[in-house]
Amino acid sequence: MENHINALIQQIKGVDPSFRLESLGFPKTLKGQGNLLRQLLFDRAAAVYRMKNDVRLLQVEMVRVMQETADSA
Repeated sequence: MENHINALIQQIKGVDPSFRLESLGFPKTLKGQGNLLRQLLFDRAAAVYRMKNDVRLLQVEMVRVMQETADSA
């Protein structure tokens, strides 16, 4: 999981070199790791939208959030 998260951070920095992850360290719990993963996926989508004006990844992440919300209802 940590390797996947590091790869996402590198992808975001590849799109937006000014990206900084505000974190106190790698989460210890599985829930915390999942939250960090979801946040980074959204951050990547937002960076692609801001830097390349490409909305596709942002649309995918919004659908994912809506599906998670519907599943938990």
